[in-house]
Amino acid sequence: RSKIPFRHGAWPSFWCTSTPWLRKSEWGCEIDIFEIFSSDRNVVANLHKWGFGKHCMLPGGEGSISRAYTFENFENLNNEYHLYAMEWDKDFMKFYVDDNLYCTVPISGEKANFGADIIDGIDGFHDPERLIINNEIFSEKSGWAPEGSRLTDEDEMPIDYWIDYIRLYQNESGSINLK
Repeated sequence: RSKIPFRHGAWPSFWCTSTPWLRKSEWGCEIDIFEIFSSDRNVVANLHKWGFGKHCMLPGGEGSISRAYTFENFENLNNEYHLYAMEWDKDFMKFYVDDNLYCTVPISGEKANFGADIIDGIDGFHDPERLIINNEIFSEKSGWAPEGSRLTDEDEMPIDYWIDYIRLYQNESGSINLK
């Protein structure tokens, strides 16, 4: 449960990345429970995969609307707490905002395919991951930033990211629920 900055220049995120010494796969993987790309109303779930000098992300590209949750009432988002969650079991990753499912990604079976020409399959998304929370900003020195998202002299500081709690649950079948 957190209150995150929906504003110009902000790139807050809540994500996981594989731990090299715990990997079962040769691929490194990243699960973005949410990222906010300098938006005033959208959160986006993303999956990244890398290895052998290659990188790709789940089809759709950065900020893909197919993996986005859009707040209808967004005028006061910077002052509100919301619940951001992911359920992860052997077959699917499911992403939620305030208990509303907005993205489901199959990670086993016939439909589980990363879909990229350079890195096929979903290998690596069953490996252990470590949790990362960050409040990056798009500055002049950022290596990557969506067009028009870099901070300007007019942007107010600080950019606050408030976390009320993080909860991790694992049920008897091994499914993980991260809130």
